[in-house]
Amino acid sequence: MAAKRVFEIFLLIVSIIFLDNFSVNGQVRHAVKGRVTDSLSGLPISLSTIALVNISDSSLYSYTVSGHQGDFSLDRLPPDKTYTLIVSAVGYISFKQILQSAKSAGIKSIEIRLKPATVNLKEVTISADRVPVVINKDTIEFAAEAFKTRPNAVVEELLKKLPGVQVYQDGSIYVNGKRVRRILINGKGFFGTDTRIASQNLNADLIDKIRITDDRENDPNNLLNDNNVEKEIDLKLKTRIRKSIFGKLHAAAGTNNRYDLGGILNIFRDTLQISLIGFSNNANQSSFSLGDLRNMGGFERSGVSSFHVNQNDQITGINGISFGGEGQGIQTISSGGININNDYGPDLSVNIQDFFTRLHNVNNITNVRQQFLGDTTLNTRSYNETFQDETSNTLSGKLKWLPGKMSSFEYTPQLNMNSTNNNSSLHQLTDVNQSLLNQVENTQTGTTSHLAYSHILFFNQKFKKEGEALTISQNTSFGPGKDAFQSRSFSYPSAVTDSSTEIRNQKTYAAGIDLSIAYRRPMGKHFTVILGTTNSFNHRAISVNTPMSSQLYDILLDPAGNTAFSRNDWINKMTEGLKISITKRTSFEATLGEQIQSLANSPKYQHEQHYFDLLPSLKFNSGTFGFKYSVNVNQPNINDLQPVPNLIVPLYVFTGNPYLKPSYDQNIYTSYFKYYAAKQLVFNIYVNADFIRNDVISTVQVDSNGVQKIGTTNRNGTVKAVLGSSLSKNFQKINDIEIKANATVYLGYQSNPIIVNGHSGSNQQYTTTFIQRIDINWKDIIQLIPEYRVTGTTNSYSHLNYSRVDFLTHRLNTQLTVTFSKSLTLGCNYTFLRNPDVSDELHKTTSLFNSDVTYRFMKENRCELKLAVFDLFNQNINFDRIVSQNYILDSQTVVLKRYISLGVVYNIKKIYKR
Repeated sequence: MAAKRVFEIFLLIVSIIFLDNFSVNGQVRHAVKGRVTDSLSGLPISLSTIALVNISDSSLYSYTVSGHQGDFSLDRLPPDKTYTLIVSAVGYISFKQILQSAKSAGIKSIEIRLKPATVNLKEVTISADRVPVVINKDTIEFAAEAFKTRPNAVVEELLKKLPGVQVYQDGSIYVNGKRVRRILINGKGFFGTDTRIASQNLNADLIDKIRITDDRENDPNNLLNDNNVEKEIDLKLKTRIRKSIFGKLHAAAGTNNRYDLGGILNIFRDTLQISLIGFSNNANQSSFSLGDLRNMGGFERSGVSSFHVNQNDQITGINGISFGGEGQGIQTISSGGININNDYGPDLSVNIQDFFTRLHNVNNITNVRQQFLGDTTLNTRSYNETFQDETSNTLSGKLKWLPGKMSSFEYTPQLNMNSTNNNSSLHQLTDVNQSLLNQVENTQTGTTSHLAYSHILFFNQKFKKEGEALTISQNTSFGPGKDAFQSRSFSYPSAVTDSSTEIRNQKTYAAGIDLSIAYRRPMGKHFTVILGTTNSFNHRAISVNTPMSSQLYDILLDPAGNTAFSRNDWINKMTEGLKISITKRTSFEATLGEQIQSLANSPKYQHEQHYFDLLPSLKFNSGTFGFKYSVNVNQPNINDLQPVPNLIVPLYVFTGNPYLKPSYDQNIYTSYFKYYAAKQLVFNIYVNADFIRNDVISTVQVDSNGVQKIGTTNRNGTVKAVLGSSLSKNFQKINDIEIKANATVYLGYQSNPIIVNGHSGSNQQYTTTFIQRIDINWKDIIQLIPEYRVTGTTNSYSHLNYSRVDFLTHRLNTQLTVTFSKSLTLGCNYTFLRNPDVSDELHKTTSLFNSDVTYRFMKENRCELKLAVFDLFNQNINFDRIVSQNYILDSQTVVLKRYISLGVVYNIKKIYKR
């Protein structure tokens, strides 16, 4: 079975990583071992930082932390080298000593006694080497000067050098196995939660310190388990930079009319920070993550613009939108933004952001689809060409006020505006046993415009009694949307008419308001009482005007030719609970929520619905282990409720169901996270499972001509579960070679009810994904980062006569950087994709090779000249396979092909003397 083969590979890699930790005994090598104690009491000092610094350039060679008994070990040191040993701990004066490794192998033992720091500041002033790394509980602080980077290197390159930090190809950053949610500059927000804007656009030589800590922005009372808290990185600029102007400009031109222009400018004046960023290119490049653009641009609220069948056999809205660099189609993007931070005294800070994006996307999609209907298989081949223009603008802000030492207030508003224009053409053929069943020629034009406003008001009040807190939050959102589509179709045999024109004008509106109050009060040493209430109202409406529609709509039309549907939800919830603190790190929490729902449709397809539910929640935390059980209620999507048939594509007719009920999701989440600081080893494992009652699923009815009528209904039996585990290891240097290794595996299971032609059954899907990544660095001259990913998927069916489907996908990505000198660098990136099980009509493999040569010149190497080639082999292809419900879908999309470009980068740096 495909999933089993992938898991066996994972076990092999894990055993290799662990072998390094348990095979060291008995080996003779250079090592420094010792113990750190308090000079006065003689007690061991745990979690003190022991660093070896190269005496030649003050760069960090290796580091570790002391264990519970103050013991430490630094292994695999090269012979005949001179280092500075620096030992530091919070509350103690740092210790420094020059060490010389022996010419022959051996172990050097050393006893270190740290002196407690006194109130006299002169006694704690250290004129010795700067401490390269300091660990204080959940905070790690690195001195940037201890990590050498090439001239004009960006922050991302600096982060890659930090022990425990991994930067992936998509720009995501992880620290000791935990995702970094945001990057701050001097403690202030920098362009939202898109870490790539800071990491890929700010130069590393501006940074003084890198401070990594838990991201508790939305958890002021430390209620989240440590395992579930993400990380944040605070980049502390050099003191002289804090009153300056710095940034960079870049421009590139290439063959096939490719171009890339952009720049970022930062103006810092003590408490005022202003950052401007702008880019324009047609090379599928982006400095903004897709998720952030959707959230900031309101694209998740977009209506239907183009039609194809998704994994749930539903007609979907805007899908495959790319904002550059996402591998779908060819994009021309122009984007810009401004970020302003200002402090009005120590208690009031304001952040304002504005983003504008304009995107033109051209995409050609080839689909090969097999749909199983008992003994019959429908084979569909389609070719879809789409042109899309999209404009979005987002204005957001954050006001933070500290009215007292124990109080905090935040106001976070956001306004999103976006519009799209779409043109597409579809050619589709369906056959059964090589006999033509139907064909469709369809062209569509569409426009959408959407506006969305939302805000969050958050107030937190702590009291003198430790652990007592009152939290009040109020959320408001509303936004109208308009969608207009015109479709012309020719179909054989006819689904509606041989030649038909459909016009569909659609309006949507959503509004919601809720108020939540939570109060926690400790009752003695071990007990905390929890009380809370949530009250919310949501209004969702959708209306359709179909001036040229067929008689299928007549029963739903009002005299003006409109259909309108809306649903109002009133939800009231009371929560009571008790937390039992067994030890300082171990606790058990149980709450019970009593929730009343009142749901009303208009028009009244059924009487007003009333529900009363008991929603229990259980939590257990014990340091590295966490467990949570909860029950959540989810309302159906308004598009799934709208009963007006959609005939834009005549062979796929989707109709909503106004009788849908809320679904109930029982969620179980458990995790174990362990960071072995002394060995720089991270192990993480978690299980997340959902058991859903009244889940909203698709119903598919296929007639003899292949016309598919798709609807929605409620069903029990949906199960979704995933087990994820990762093992990361930072190896100590071996002959000037630094190695980081990470092995990750995901085991997924889904059981989804399906209904096809009135026959009910379920689809079971088993997925195993294994990822192995190794970072190798030799003297900062050669950096090699290979990553291999393999996914195995198995699909089987119950109570339906469908065959089991297995398939494997492989992906290998290798990044190579060679620094010949301060002025010359070579970069290469090779990606190999293989999907051997896709249809023979599509490509099964592809190779993508990119390379660039960078030459730096002018004073301080401020200018760079870059010659780059994209897709050297001219083989870039994007393909995918999806197996879901009763079909297999193989897709291939057009992507950017080979081009050569020449570009220049100029770094701006103007420092003002104080």
